[in-house]
Amino acid sequence: MRYSVRKHSYNGNNWDTFDKVMEYFAEKYVNGSIDDAKCFLYDFGEYLEEETRFPCDRIVLNIFNGYNDRFDLILQYNGEKIVWLQIKLEKYGLINLCNFRYENEGFKKTFHNCIEQYIDSINNNIFNDWLRKCKVKSEGDNSIKLVKYEDYKVTDTIQTIVGTIEHIFDVYTSLNDRLRYCNGTYWRFVDNNIDSLYHIFVKKFKGNYFLMNAVNRGALID
Repeated sequence: MRYSVRKHSYNGNNWDTFDKVMEYFAEKYVNGSIDDAKCFLYDFGEYLEEETRFPCDRIVLNIFNGYNDRFDLILQYNGEKIVWLQIKLEKYGLINLCNFRYENEGFKKTFHNCIEQYIDSINNNIFNDWLRKCKVKSEGDNSIKLVKYEDYKVTDTIQTIVGTIEHIFDVYTSLNDRLRYCNGTYWRFVDNNIDSLYHIFVKKFKGNYFLMNAVNRGALID
């Protein structure tokens, strides 16, 4: 696998070498070192080589695409484009595939599931790391405390939810959704790490989590 970048010059700044572009990529998107940025690219390339049985010999990175929060990856074989991917790196290191365009349906059948599985595996690993950090079980019952806010101020009202982490998040979401028209009244997790875990759970969910939550509890959807 070969790796290349789209170069760019603007307002006296020149990103005219691979390392200069990767250094900027590390600073703007990866929130790490240039080695971290290269690992992001190389790991993806190695995964594609292992998981697909169809030729892909180059990945082109384009961070100068007019967006401030996403970048492009172009997969090629023998100089011909296979697919254009637009990717956003979210908070906590989560990956979001914002958009894609395959050159034909054959390429899509070969690559798309593999690409989605790769992204899911990274996001799931991040979620599992936070489960361990929060000392929460992925299966079985947990006990999580919520605190109520009124008029945007914390109160002494505490509620404990017991169940799987998915059940706890569903109850938490339902509680706050029912209060959405009451200004300043809502529930929060007592532990800020659980709050982070919840946001990771929502971000990595396949589909619209809040819509699913509303439908499951029988809410009417306009």
